[in-house]
Formats: sequence, C-alpha cells, structure tokens
Amino acid sequence: MTNLKTTFIALLLITAQITFAQNDKKEIEKQIIQLVSDLNTHKFDNMDSYTTEDVQWVNIVGMWWKGRTEVKLAHQQIFDVIFKGVPITKK
Repeated sequence: MTNLKTTFIALLLITAQITFAQNDKKEIEKQIIQLVSDLNTHKFDNMDSYTTEDVQWVNIVGMWWKGRTEVKLAHQQIFDVIFKGVPITKK
C-alpha cells in the first residue's frame, strides 16, 4: 500500500511539473510575440510587460544599456533611425 501511495504522489508531482512547464512556455511565447510586435511597430511602450526594471541589454555592436528606461530609450532611438521601416520576423 505504501508503494502505491508513493507512486500516486510521484505521478501527481510529475503531472503538475509538466503543466507548469507548458504554462511557462505559453507565457514566454506571449512575451516574444509582444517583443517582435514592438520591433515592427517601433514603439516600445509595452516593454514593461516583458522586461524587469533592472533589465540589461547588450546590442550587436557591444553597447551595454542598463535599466528599463535606458533600454527603452535606446531601442526607440535606434528603431527611429537605423531600423526605420525594417521588418523583423520571428523564426
């Protein structure tokens, strides 16, 4: 009987872990979709929904931006000038 209880509890824990992992994946995917949308609209007001206040970002040329305010401003400036009209796709 003890083995049956232990097996049952183990199955419950495994099922819960799988469910949480699937929910996490969905939430991450939603954030990626929002980021790609922001990159295409060139408006980064939604960045609060997928970054933390202490976010840090290193761009492709090594510029290191620290904090949400700086990261949002830098993205806005670069997408207003360098990437203006450039479409971004998620692969």
